[in-house]
Amino acid sequence: MNRDILNDLGVGRLERRRLIKAMAKRLGPFEFEERPDLETGPSGRSRMAASGIFWCQEKKEKNGWVRAMIGRHDKRAGISWPELQRIKCVLYGDRWAVQCYPPETKVTDVANIYWLFVAPEGWIPEWQQL
Repeated sequence: MNRDILNDLGVGRLERRRLIKAMAKRLGPFEFEERPDLETGPSGRSRMAASGIFWCQEKKEKNGWVRAMIGRHDKRAGISWPELQRIKCVLYGDRWAVQCYPPETKVTDVANIYWLFVAPEGWIPEWQQL
């Protein structure tokens, strides 16, 4: 959980520590497992990671980006922004990641799955370079 966000919300130091520990415990450890059986197409390899509550299947693209498909083991709806941020930080460190919201005609919403597109190491969005 991002300490700056909690600080901006007026959450005190002790409560921040409690929330961060609770989030870490809830996520549990993630471990990646190479999964050649999940490879699709020529773009790269797939890996799976899972914790007690969440799972992530990633596909590494040749251009350095990673498509990360994230869901819950219990298939319930809802992964909060702080949970997605924490999962991103645990699995991909301090790299940039984006979510995309396509035009309505391109929406595919058939499962409670969330996608993060993780940028290559060192990538910085143009608006951050100004």
